[in-house]
Amino acid sequence: QEIDDCVAKMINECTEKSLVFAILTDSHYDGSNNFSNTLKNIKAVNDKYQLDGIYHLGDTVNGNKEKHETTALINEVRNGLYQIHPESYIIPGNHDDNSFTSIGIGEIHILFYNK
Repeated sequence: QEIDDCVAKMINECTEKSLVFAILTDSHYDGSNNFSNTLKNIKAVNDKYQLDGIYHLGDTVNGNKEKHETTALINEVRNGLYQIHPESYIIPGNHDDNSFTSIGIGEIHILFYNK
């Protein structure tokens, strides 16, 4: 029902000149969480109302795995998005290139970015 409501609102509010994109952010996909539901929902919207593209605005993955594993996970997400729409883009976030570190000291968590 949520998808039908979303598409109905898009049909009601968009004109023929409107550009409509799916925007995602902070999926933190790690191979075990269920990103397939997200893809299924985006596909359902796109099947009912042709999107103009899909953008993922970073932190696609957790970045807490080895670099080659992180790259494989990003490629998995990218391929899933491309199967829905050929105009799909991922803008990297700090988790997507393993460039951050988190240190926990009791209740304090320190994040820092490695250049």
